[in-house]
Amino acid sequence: VLKDYYKILRVSHLARPEEIKRSYRRLASRYHPDVYNGQDAHAILVELNQAYEILSNPDTKWLYDQHLHGNYEVFNMPVQP
Repeated sequence: VLKDYYKILRVSHLARPEEIKRSYRRLASRYHPDVYNGQDAHAILVELNQAYEILSNPDTKWLYDQHLHGNYEVFNMPVQP
């Protein structure tokens, strides 16, 4: 099951890179184990980091979007030399 990284970072699918970064930083500071006392603080931070790692890179974001929207043809395309 593919996680919805947009939902995790609380941004739109049309979010610009600076919006993604701003939301990540806000959420990471809110759920940092030194600030947030919940038992799931570490798990939340790991999920935030994963989402940001994918969505902050234009190439991985594009691949993620294709996979999220079920465009599997992209993954079966022949590689150009």
